[in-house]
Amino acid sequence: GATDFTIELWIKGILSENTSGSVSCGTNINWIYGNIIFDRDRYLQDRKFGLSVANGNLIWGISGNGTGDYTICGTSNVLDNQWHNIALQRRISDGYMWMFVDGILEAQADGPNGDISYPDNGVPGNYCSGPCNNSDPFIVLGAEKHDAGSLYPSFSGKIDELRISTALRYATTFIPSTAAFMTDSSTAALYHFNEGNGNFISDAVGQSNGFRNYGGTPAGPDWTTDSPFSVTSSAREENSFSFTIFPNPSSEIFSITCSEKISVIEITDIMGKVIQNEIIKMQRVNIDLTKAAKGIYFVRVTGEKGEYAVRKIVLK
Repeated sequence: GATDFTIELWIKGILSENTSGSVSCGTNINWIYGNIIFDRDRYLQDRKFGLSVANGNLIWGISGNGTGDYTICGTSNVLDNQWHNIALQRRISDGYMWMFVDGILEAQADGPNGDISYPDNGVPGNYCSGPCNNSDPFIVLGAEKHDAGSLYPSFSGKIDELRISTALRYATTFIPSTAAFMTDSSTAALYHFNEGNGNFISDAVGQSNGFRNYGGTPAGPDWTTDSPFSVTSSAREENSFSFTIFPNPSSEIFSITCSEKISVIEITDIMGKVIQNEIIKMQRVNIDLTKAAKGIYFVRVTGEKGEYAVRKIVLK
């Protein structure tokens, strides 16, 4: 919130499990009345923001540093039991806000100005049967962070691939990547949620690891193998550039066939660390990952003209 930022994530849910009614958008904080997906609130204080869904539409709001409040509303139903890519952006110079759904700009507005980062000297309010120390400083996913009551319901659904960046990533309509996000110089935090068990949530940047609070009735949140990315999907293919993996799903040894005669293969783990490089000649190469640990990897093949495509593989 002290710089330009982009928040990106994938969500999947159904309307019958997220029953918040429509809210009015504009100069208010009505995002807090939807089923809350992303909560960086500060209880009865400024410099806060969050994302929810109400009547199937996304609701995103920001409160400035004494500069007012603004909420913008999406226009499409994102609770149709399909995965949807969400990208939220804010420009620090004037507070301008953008909301993209599946790469389409659905809402924008001139929002509150100023620094909305959590203050280094921030003092949580005394509203949580005592000071809100255990909720106020955090980003919370899938629930209202202060457990303030039924007026502020939780999101019921699935979340994957959360990336927070200190830059504006999108200027116009874009095609969402169908592979996991990668880190770069603008990535402040990246959560793949690929742990599959336990309560530790790894940040691929390595600076802001998280944790799962498990409980309630019914107990949750639970891990799931459902993902917006299938094993056979292509992350990006330009100018008809493509490659195939055989067998697919893959074991530790597989072959790659490419549409170009000479290509470079890069295999990374979920943290973005390169574990193997290869060069394809005569359009085919065999890959041996028998020494690699079980888990999720990404295969990126770059062609002679710079086009590339990515596949996700799972070694079991």
